[in-house]
Parts: sequence; C-alpha cells; structure tokens
Amino acid sequence: MLVEAPAGGAGGTLTIRLFGSFDAEVSGTPLPRTRTRKEQWLLALLALRPGQTVDRRWLAGVLWPDTLDAGAMANLRRSLTDLRRVLGQEAARLEAPTPRTLRLDTDGAMIDVCEFDRAVTGGDTASLESAVDLYRGPLLEGCLEEWALPERDSREEAYLRALETLGTRAMERGDPREAARHLRRGVSADPLRESMQRALMEALAAGGDPAAAAQVYRDLRLLLHRDLRTALPRTPPRSWNGSVPRAGCAPRRRPLPPLLLRPCCATFLNRSAPSSAANRRSTKSEAAWAPHGW
Repeated sequence: MLVEAPAGGAGGTLTIRLFGSFDAEVSGTPLPRTRTRKEQWLLALLALRPGQTVDRRWLAGVLWPDTLDAGAMANLRRSLTDLRRVLGQEAARLEAPTPRTLRLDTDGAMIDVCEFDRAVTGGDTASLESAVDLYRGPLLEGCLEEWALPERDSREEAYLRALETLGTRAMERGDPREAARHLRRGVSADPLRESMQRALMEALAAGGDPAAAAQVYRDLRLLLHRDLRTALPRTPPRSWNGSVPRAGCAPRRRPLPPLLLRPCCATFLNRSAPSSAANRRSTKSEAAWAPHGW
C-alpha cells in the first residue's frame, strides 16, 4: 500500500534512499557502518511507515522470524542501540510513544520512497516525471528479506504504470520521441510487459523510426526464445509499413495488429497487476506466445 510522509521539507538533515541499494546520510555524511544489516532494515521498515507507531513485537518478528520471541526482542533492543549510535544528532527521530511501540519522526527528512508515493498519488504529469526520476532501481535492491518483496513489487508496478501514463500522454500531445524515451525505461525494467513493448514499437514507428521499431521487435523475439523457449515470426507485421510516415508527411498512427496469447499465459504477458520476480520465473515454463497476424 502506498503511504505518504508527514509534510516536511527536502532540506532536512536526515536523508534515506530506499530505491536501489540502501543509503542514508546525516547532514550529507553517510551513516557509519552498523553492527549488522538488520539495523538498516529496521530503519527501512520504520521509514516505510512514516510517522506511524509500529509495534516492537511485530518488528522483532519480521526481522528475526526464526528466533524465539524473547531472543528476537533482545536483538531488537541491540539493533535500536546501534541505530541510535550511527544516527548521531538525528537519533531523537527514533521515538518510543509507548514502551511497546516505535516511531520514526520524518518531519523535515527526505525519504525517497515517501516522495515517490506522494508524487504517484498526485498523478499529474509533473508529479509522475518527479516520481520516475526518484526511482533509482528496485526498492532495497539486494535485500532478500521476505517483508521487502511486496514493498518492492508495489513500487515497481507504480513506476511502470507512471512510465506508461507518461508515454500515453506524450503520444496524445503528438510527441512520439518523448513517449519512446519513457517507454524505453519501462521496457528496460520489465522487458516481458507486453503493453510497454507494444507502446514502444508504436511510438518509434509514429516518430518515423521504423528501423528502431523493428529492432525492438527483434530484441523481444530473442528474449522470448531465450527465456520462454518460444518464438515470434522473424519479421514484424506488414501493417507496420502503413504506419510509418513518408518523409515530409505528418505521422499517421495505426494500431499494431493484436497479439493473441494462449490462455495459459494471458495473465503473464498481458498482466496489469503487480507480480513478483519469483512469480514471473515460475510462470516462464508455462508461457508461450501464439501470435496472430504477425
């Protein structure tokens, strides 16, 4: 679920970046090394719930799921002590509203995921541009903790939807090159997202670059052969010839012919709901394209 931080300026002394690898700074200086990575994950869990009170027992159970309650709570106390140490002058942000809860005061801090969530919720073009610029990579890249997966997937899906929306709006403005710029970023993040691949090929063709559109098709064909052990025809559909404008003529957009998917993989390659990398891997062995008119 997307959440918002309490209102605060981006010029605060605490900066937490959760997109890509974990990174945190106090007054521009990176935090000292913590005792273990659990301290980083503890700060991340609190940052993902800005200004909210979080139950200590829940935190202990999430961070040390294979440890008995007493041991997990002892680990949490040690991690809190170490986290306060490395936060230095910002340690007071770690608040204990009650003996059983913790809260991270985010007022005046800059937390990239909170800014991202707020921008995505805004939905206007300027906000979406800001959101995609904040996305440096998958949330907490390299973190294999189970709790991180749904947080990562929801932000990845929000990022891809923002790029698709920006691409659609650019096409509506008659700017296919700007659309292609956004859509290439989306294809790079999720090359098996059919709607993104389709929109990119259409934008390139509408922008008068049929060679680039054909190259996207070839790259997709190779990807499907390598990862899904299936194939598209060697050449794009002939109907593309009619959608590519002649020199000096205004672009004339025609939709690409439909790609019909076999029922077993329709929800995989034409998905709209977020799916984890693990789900995508498990579906690959079952998926195959059944192209129609290509």
